[in-house]
Amino acid sequence: MKFWKRIFSLILFAGVMNAVDVFLIGMFAEGYLRNPEVSAYQRVDFFYASFLTNFLFWLYPALLLTSRRLLGRVIGIALGLVFSLLYAASWSSYRFLHHFLNGEDIRFIFHNPLQIALHILSINPVSFLTLLFTALLALAFMVLLTSAIPWLLDKVRSRSLMVSAGGTAAVFFAFLIFKSVPVAFAFSRAGVIPGSNQNMIKESLELFSKHVAPPSTLFSDLFFRHERKEIFEDLTFGSENLLSQWHRQEPLTSFRNRVLPDLQRYPVIVVMVESLRSDVLEHPEVMPNLAGLAKESLVFPNAFATSSHSDYADTAVLSSHYPLRSTQHHYYPKNIPYPRVLVYDVLKVLGYATAVFSAQNESWGDMRNYLETGYLDVFFDATSATGPEELYVPFGDTGFEKFFARMEHAGKLDDRIVLEKALDWLDSVNNRNFFLLLNFQRSHFPYLWPDDFKPPLEPFEIDFGKIQFGSYPKSTVPAMKNRYFNSLSYIDMQIGKLLEYLKAAGIYDETVLVVTGDNGEAFYEHNIACHASELYNEVIRVPIIIKSPQSQERGERNDYVQHIDIPPSIFHLLGIESHPSFQGLNLFQKIHWERRPIFLVAQTGLADQEAVILGKWKLIRDLGFARRNRLYNLRNDFEERENLVADNPALANLLRQLLTRQLLAEWHDIQIDFYEDSEKRKTYYPPRILPLSEFILTAYQADAVEQEQ
Repeated sequence: MKFWKRIFSLILFAGVMNAVDVFLIGMFAEGYLRNPEVSAYQRVDFFYASFLTNFLFWLYPALLLTSRRLLGRVIGIALGLVFSLLYAASWSSYRFLHHFLNGEDIRFIFHNPLQIALHILSINPVSFLTLLFTALLALAFMVLLTSAIPWLLDKVRSRSLMVSAGGTAAVFFAFLIFKSVPVAFAFSRAGVIPGSNQNMIKESLELFSKHVAPPSTLFSDLFFRHERKEIFEDLTFGSENLLSQWHRQEPLTSFRNRVLPDLQRYPVIVVMVESLRSDVLEHPEVMPNLAGLAKESLVFPNAFATSSHSDYADTAVLSSHYPLRSTQHHYYPKNIPYPRVLVYDVLKVLGYATAVFSAQNESWGDMRNYLETGYLDVFFDATSATGPEELYVPFGDTGFEKFFARMEHAGKLDDRIVLEKALDWLDSVNNRNFFLLLNFQRSHFPYLWPDDFKPPLEPFEIDFGKIQFGSYPKSTVPAMKNRYFNSLSYIDMQIGKLLEYLKAAGIYDETVLVVTGDNGEAFYEHNIACHASELYNEVIRVPIIIKSPQSQERGERNDYVQHIDIPPSIFHLLGIESHPSFQGLNLFQKIHWERRPIFLVAQTGLADQEAVILGKWKLIRDLGFARRNRLYNLRNDFEERENLVADNPALANLLRQLLTRQLLAEWHDIQIDFYEDSEKRKTYYPPRILPLSEFILTAYQADAVEQEQ
């Protein structure tokens, strides 16, 4: 086929796909095109950008499909299938999560393809089959069009018609590029569209990035993330104003020799419960064993995870490191290029037996690469299941049981199996000094339990055909909450068995036992469900329960603390100093905790945010197109209903200086600078942030401004 015919065919094909997108968006999407604040001129600009991105998206597979060579067509079909799956998955994402796939979503799928497929199969197999059918339909449509259009062109015998059509297409395409490239560039820089209404609000840019069309959203997001490093340039002073301690790296043997004389050899157990909200403690009937343990422990009901998603939150509990390491989602590489010392690394060289027993697949986010440091005697997770009886198959026989067994990578295991394996291991080490991590997972959406467990709360029946992670009808929230509480009751049964074992073995009183949630869970308090999303309190607030030997420390403290404080606190109970790599603080030390900032980060396709809490103030900063700030007074508004940025400009401006310019931006820069600087990574551990004193005056000034309003 002549080259000009192929190009003309591709332009027509892109036009058809763009028409399909516009039709689907007009029918189903509530975003950019339906926003009344978006002008007609901007809608035309959207058409230009959408057409160009559609053309670029389908260019390569369509070009191969029009090839004369068989190999080219075969490769074109394969690529077309991949692109069609991506296109169908993007619309599926919009249906459930209300945004098209962006660059971060694609990276997540690339890193976890098998786990995502198993997750969809386990919750809603029909949606998975629908996705495949839609992708095959899109591929068939592409093959048909790329074959039919050249065939029709060959049937046209009028040379003048062909020349005029080709010329028109060439002029149109040149004009399209002329208009679209500046548009795409403007969107990528989060600016305004040349020639458009200069008062275009930033929220419409945010809508464009999430709600326009699958190819347009993907390309605009990729362009924007290319410029991601510039996001704080207008905020930072270029100096480190935070009080921080830098510690040089040292061999574990050196630390061991220094602390060994002071070591109190107590067993250490850390229990992580999936999606455990702190307010579950207000319902002791849900988890009576945990409630009983809390009475003998020091309880922090206002503790915060470091992130809203597990691959960031889980690791912080063990490493005492903030998870911010990159300007985009960080997947842990096989050869970790930066220093990390986990709790069990130190305890191993101090003579402890060490083990991790987790009901989840620790390959999510490549966490396994981070957790397997070489200092674990046993590492057992969902991928360690050895037979079909151990594999997790939800709600009976779904028809995919054999498929799960063959894949050898279960999504999650029954917590009962994990506990049994852990107790067998404790028997094998004969109750000598040990470190044990238990990670229970039944409370992960969709909140399941085995058939032989009697759930205490009703109603809990739901239509699984209408739910997906992060999305289900709001009318089902009461049933979903009951399911959530029932799944936690099942986990509480396992915690009860663990406590019984420790008491029977005669080691309960001397054991250091920590229970926490990896993150919280949302039930549409802010129009979002589940987790891995925005940094509201319902998603990041978790309890930290610490039972010390002989329960010497007990009671409740309402200080704002964080996951990274758990490792230093464990070492305190063992009588040894905090390891110099830990960025957290010892919860038992006497300091002004209201002066200690809490830093939070979320880097997923659902949320790209950083946040800081200092005293009663909390600021959430969106890092997407809009770059919005949200400010809350947690003392008066812990549920985060009143955004003070809009309601109190004077207060917001003052606190923006404190929370954004002097805290959040500086912390961001310190973290990123450390992980990007190979010399610092070779010499130092990540810096520890100390309680702040010089910023308290600004906080008092903010109180005065608030009282004047």
